[in-house]
Amino acid sequence: MPHSEHKLVQLPNGTWSLHCVGVAETYHPVVGPEVEGHILYAKQIHLERIKSSPAPFVVWDVGLGGAANALAVIKEASLFTGKIVIYSFEHNLKPLQFALEHTEQLSYLSPFKDIVQQLLDSHKVSFQYKQVSVSWEIIYGDFPLWIHSASSQLEKMPSPSAILYDAYSPKKNPDMYTLALFKKIKSVLSDNTPCLLVSYSRATLLRSTLLLAGFYVGKGAATGEKEETTVASNTLSLIQTPLDQTWLSRAQRSTSAEPIFQSVYLQRPLSEESRYQLSIHPQFRI
Repeated sequence: MPHSEHKLVQLPNGTWSLHCVGVAETYHPVVGPEVEGHILYAKQIHLERIKSSPAPFVVWDVGLGGAANALAVIKEASLFTGKIVIYSFEHNLKPLQFALEHTEQLSYLSPFKDIVQQLLDSHKVSFQYKQVSVSWEIIYGDFPLWIHSASSQLEKMPSPSAILYDAYSPKKNPDMYTLALFKKIKSVLSDNTPCLLVSYSRATLLRSTLLLAGFYVGKGAATGEKEETTVASNTLSLIQTPLDQTWLSRAQRSTSAEPIFQSVYLQRPLSEESRYQLSIHPQFRI
């Protein structure tokens, strides 16, 4: 996308954010990139876990965008002594290039401007930020294609402890929300590494998809106009407010709960098979 496909927009609270004209979506709407990155992602992935392991804390940043989420995590991680490794997945680096040209308005980038420029130039950067040692790498390309085909690369990568899932909405980007994709993500997680996936969405469709992919799923923090968001994990112990039978009953009545199976956004009620599989999910049998 050329830079004309992105613009700055001022939000009602006075902060600035990026807007993608082609997709007609604003990054971090309502509260802005710094606040949302902090509340939704950095605060929810339990970065205090850095202290309890000598191994690096690995983060998958799915949807680098303007780097607000990754930088929020780095800032929060700097409260702890240890090492953090971030893999940022992105197929379009123009938003970040555009953001770097507007750090006066996008002030969250200002302290890291040289580091982010180096990341853009070489796709990899290492640095020390206060107490935490940071290794940050861009994995450029289509995320669904990569995860389904990069078996040798995946074998060499440590299992993530957190996944910041910040793709465009299912309606605009159905490829990023298929059941097959979330099943693949779940399959690459190590049973020995508790992992927490965070999404801004609270859609029933997303939550049922995560559950059917094998995750435990719960309510996430409120942000902006959203009363709650979504968290998912390969271990129930990381979910503070798991979805319960009340949610399951609502999902069974919903007209938009069936997962996306192909790369087409459709709103449908749960099929009989999906209803059954949800009913026997361990989360609802406790």
